[in-house]
Amino acid sequence: MELSTAQLVFSNYFDDAQVIDYSVINNGLINKTYKLDTTQGIYILQEINQKVFNEPELALENIKRVSIWLKENEFNYAFPTPVHFTYKFLFDKLWRLLPYINATSYNEIKNKKMVSNATVCIADFYRILDQFPVQDLHVTIPHFHHGQYYIDEFHKALNHCSSERKSQAIQEINHIKSALDELVYFDEVVRQLPNRVIHFDTKISNFLFDEDFNVKALIDLDTLMPGSILSDVGDMIRTYSNKLGEESTDFDRIQANSETIETIVDSILQHTQLTDLEKNHLFFAGKAITLMQSIRFLTDFLKGDVYYAINHPCHNLNRAKNQFILYDSMN
Repeated sequence: MELSTAQLVFSNYFDDAQVIDYSVINNGLINKTYKLDTTQGIYILQEINQKVFNEPELALENIKRVSIWLKENEFNYAFPTPVHFTYKFLFDKLWRLLPYINATSYNEIKNKKMVSNATVCIADFYRILDQFPVQDLHVTIPHFHHGQYYIDEFHKALNHCSSERKSQAIQEINHIKSALDELVYFDEVVRQLPNRVIHFDTKISNFLFDEDFNVKALIDLDTLMPGSILSDVGDMIRTYSNKLGEESTDFDRIQANSETIETIVDSILQHTQLTDLEKNHLFFAGKAITLMQSIRFLTDFLKGDVYYAINHPCHNLNRAKNQFILYDSMN
């Protein structure tokens, strides 16, 4: 993005304001995010991935409804929402502007306090939204975290991919095939669980921290939808327990950290009202969501890298391998 583009988008929100400078924030696989230094203060500008969010107005309605509820019920954390609750369609791209929060986003876990505080934050989110009319929320990403859907997409990709890509990925393909029953079981469990308001992207970079690692804000709200608590807890386990991160190719050192997993589960159990079936499947959620992410990365590789942003031809294949090793270490 050029500075002139940032200026034109920003002027659609504030007529007389000027963008002085901008920088790229590189911690998302889906949207492109920029920090703007302007005469109106600091803002966050995002270019929304329309392939993923093809009905962005529905995501915006979800954000508005949930944010009003959280504000009325005194959620203890900032919950940044788009300026004027509007998106702008300019230069054949979809944009939104967000207030900047003076706090730090981390791409990796620095200490146990971060894990505990992030889990308490999301538990408070569930507590306050416990009586929210979840049926009023839109499903903005159909089939999200539906195991059978990802299995079907995997088989479709396998049947239509190039022989070269299939050959490159044969080891990962066989690994995934051996574990598909776990995703079928995940779906069976989820069908028996209560629908809740779920964030659906609880990686650590979506919690903003102060200098003492206290959570100041919960961000990245596009995926707010009805769903199972296993999705959020599972994604926390997946992303927090892998100290090397999902981008690492140091495959021999990838290992789920059991202490981190126990901290997440213990904190959720302590601060959230759960059904017995939810309680009994929190550890399993970590395995299932990690396996699910592995199959999603692998499927995207087989399709020709159409969903996740990549930096080199084998990027998604390496991510798939990383996640399967992590999943396997949880067994």
